[in-house]
Amino acid sequence: MCSHRALLSVAMVVLSGSALRAEEKYTLTMSRPEKTGDRQLITKIESMKMEMTVQDSDGNVVREQKESKDKTEAFEETILAKVDGKRASKFQRRYEKIEATKNGARVNTRLAGKTVVFERANNAVQFRFDDGKELSGDALDFLQEEFKNKGDDKESKLDEAIMPKQPVAVGDSWACDVKTFILEFTKGDGRDAIDEAKAKATGKLVRVYKKDGHNFGVIESLIELPLKAIGPAPMQIPADPGSVLKINATFDGCVDGSETNGGLKSTIEMKATATLNMGNDKAATLKIVMKGNANETQKPAK
Repeated sequence: MCSHRALLSVAMVVLSGSALRAEEKYTLTMSRPEKTGDRQLITKIESMKMEMTVQDSDGNVVREQKESKDKTEAFEETILAKVDGKRASKFQRRYEKIEATKNGARVNTRLAGKTVVFERANNAVQFRFDDGKELSGDALDFLQEEFKNKGDDKESKLDEAIMPKQPVAVGDSWACDVKTFILEFTKGDGRDAIDEAKAKATGKLVRVYKKDGHNFGVIESLIELPLKAIGPAPMQIPADPGSVLKINATFDGCVDGSETNGGLKSTIEMKATATLNMGNDKAATLKIVMKGNANETQKPAK
């Protein structure tokens, strides 16, 4: 009898503790709104490989193109000027490390150990060193590519598109705001190539834990964007059915909005085919395969 009572007591403790905690719901926020004076330590590691082939009707490869990019950055970013509800209009980065390659060749930015000031104006980002000197060569090309389509002062709603609109418990899944995600992801460039009506995006809260007095959590997201076209708007080619862009992302960091602190790992994969009219009643098949990986971490600078 005593053993039964002991087991019952244990069961009651489990039910009243762990089970109830599992039902606790959380309002998720991946970052704290930026403000002037904020300092963040940021690292970024990214890689991308793309292969494009054109095959004739007999399966022979008549054209092939490959491209690869890799980069590693570590810097301290300081917000110098910002208005609520808008992106920082002025900020600086003190680069501790920066390495990049393009198609296997080293990109010589020579930015390690340098401080660069960024300013948004006229829907573009302007760059200069903190001593007022202008950037040039690989350094300028590198930053212009990184900040392409990021010149507007509207705050990004990418995180907001992924996060649930209502509090969720560990284990809960939700449908993300896929329309907003596409708009933010493409910044209007290539948006019409995506079949928005068939696109899907889901998120899931995997875990919540305490760290330094803050709620941290693990959030997984999966985005599938079917493609209806390939290429820039003036030269778009209808994509074959099954062409798709997929993104898998896992965020592990602060989720209560009290600070921006955590890491985001993501993979992106695109597989697309299209039929090309070669004239004289001849056709060819265009095939594009792209794979990319990104790992970004942020934490407040002390």
